[in-house]
Amino acid sequence: MLIFTIDSLLPSFGVGYDVTVELTTNRSYPYRDLWLLIDQNLTDSQVRTDTLRCLLADEYGRWLGGGAGGLNQLSLPYRSFIPWDSVSNYRLVIRHGMEEELLRGVEKVGVKMIGMKRGNP
Repeated sequence: MLIFTIDSLLPSFGVGYDVTVELTTNRSYPYRDLWLLIDQNLTDSQVRTDTLRCLLADEYGRWLGGGAGGLNQLSLPYRSFIPWDSVSNYRLVIRHGMEEELLRGVEKVGVKMIGMKRGNP
């Protein structure tokens, strides 16, 4: 289980953010996809659980994304949100939903937030 806490002072109130899950695997990962369960409170104070299917390879076994040296990097869109409160701490808890407890071949999992411009240009 990975826990990402987003300090409410970092995101700007009223500015939109795109959130992506950043995933790095190596060639020993045995599956075509990875199911992630994400507990989050980005849209209000209530914690909700989302299920994200991460497709890592196509039907012919070719890895999606890019990388070098046996590592493969994928950036997976997760959701967009606008901070609704200036005093809340936002939290993402990520765990996998695969049958095996320990997954070989998963090198890194991270979260990236990118600010979006809103309104008229």
